Amino acid sequence: MEYFKFQSILLHLFVIFGIALSAPSQPRMNRRSTDLSSVTPEVVRVNPEMYPNVQDFVPGNQCAKNPRNRLAMTLHKFHGQNAPKCMDGTSASFYLLKRDDSKDWVIYLPGGSFCADAKSCEKRHTHLTSSKFLSHCRDGMGILSTTERNNPHLHKSNMVYIPYCSSDLWSGTAKNVDLTGKNKTQTHFMGSKIIHHTVRVLTRKYGLRSANRVYLAGTSAGGIGVLVNIDRIQRYLESEQSTAIVRGIVDSAWYLLPKETTRCRVDGQCSMVALLKQGANFWRPRVHDVCESHHKEQTGDRWKCFFGPVVHKFIQTPVFVIQSIFDLTQIQSDGVGVFGDSRSSHLQARYIQNLHASMTHSLKDLDGVFAPSCISHSFIQDDMWRSTTIDYVDISDAIQCWAMKLDAPADEELSPTSSEQQEIKPDDNDDWLNDQGANSAWNSTSSYDDDDEYYYDNDYDDSSVYFNTNRRPTCKSDYIQSCSIPQCSPQCPTLRYNYHTIPPEQLHQFLFPNARNVCKMVCNL
Repeated sequence: MEYFKFQSILLHLFVIFGIALSAPSQPRMNRRSTDLSSVTPEVVRVNPEMYPNVQDFVPGNQCAKNPRNRLAMTLHKFHGQNAPKCMDGTSASFYLLKRDDSKDWVIYLPGGSFCADAKSCEKRHTHLTSSKFLSHCRDGMGILSTTERNNPHLHKSNMVYIPYCSSDLWSGTAKNVDLTGKNKTQTHFMGSKIIHHTVRVLTRKYGLRSANRVYLAGTSAGGIGVLVNIDRIQRYLESEQSTAIVRGIVDSAWYLLPKETTRCRVDGQCSMVALLKQGANFWRPRVHDVCESHHKEQTGDRWKCFFGPVVHKFIQTPVFVIQSIFDLTQIQSDGVGVFGDSRSSHLQARYIQNLHASMTHSLKDLDGVFAPSCISHSFIQDDMWRSTTIDYVDISDAIQCWAMKLDAPADEELSPTSSEQQEIKPDDNDDWLNDQGANSAWNSTSSYDDDDEYYYDNDYDDSSVYFNTNRRPTCKSDYIQSCSIPQCSPQCPTLRYNYHTIPPEQLHQFLFPNARNVCKMVCNL
């Protein structure tokens, strides 16, 4: 009986490989984020028409340390006639933790898919379309954590979190868009302007101009936002006489462009490509300017500039890419058939092998990459980002190695500097610049909602967590796991279904029913 019950669970899991999403997924809410709603400082207001002269900080408005001894970020909301807006017309915003003793900055763009027609936009969760329910304070986790144990190299940085409420992959400049054609609802897609205004007020009021190093990081849709905005941010800071070194960190946003896109339909296969084509019209997007110019001249397909393998070759600012080789959203988006039918397991195994080959080929020439052979999606947004390792190096150390390599002489031997093994307890002219002359994501771009049945487990309980820190004495900037079998590494996030763990052995038994210990046979693991 238990056998058939488990087989039923497993069949449900395998369905994820065959369902093309009918609507963009929403991000999983962070279950471990501390509720600071009881802290009620005055909300900081920023008027983009008046800064840098407006006095928007008043005494006592900064968020206190939260119960887990992390400094919290304080909410800032824009206001004024030309201020950027969320989809529903509420004020765009950002969270800031200002550190007077630090010249380093981390600016984080969260994910949450996108929408480009009335049907998909109506299904968006309120927290992805509005700022009306934002709390005054926000806890930093993952790459925004202020604890050395969870964020060993960047925990002392100035931290910025920009809520994603524009649904346009952080690219839009459009306001008062009528998606229905009936003049009933006016929708705003202003993701690019939200980034622009945030960076501008940080530069002119809060010291970003004097920064030593600025990391623009993003997950999923936020990672695409990094790709399309990073060079523009670099040029803007230069125009403000800043000497800051700008770096990009792109997490789970390196999607492969389908070979065939001419037959894509919103209600059919590769529906998200069709939605991206619509988005390129509705959003009035600012994509990477050089990429856009190239595709306008060649094919007119500027929407392709949302795809990492397409746009990356035009980007001048150094970018570090974090990507699961078997990205969960990529697999869902490819719509490869119902995985629960054992008669088709050989086809799914072939798909897995082809995906590994295609993904690793697209990543092989990057100067900074971390690509584990895992079925997962998104890493840097929570404190378990250090639990996944390649060659005994976790993501935080891999980013540090990459940054050190960029700054160091070519012949210098490098090593990460985080601590030894330790027990961790959970504790209206607003254009950027004149871009003229300035020198592929597939389907959904989100993490998963709490209601989704299929997810990878990046949460932790209150028990102790040990990070693998048996690091090698030297490090490099590119980590691509060669194993072509998913979930062979014990450091991969755990797959779960309705809180039932799906062991890797069961996945491998379905994919390769005639092979025993496929991880050892193929990958020597």
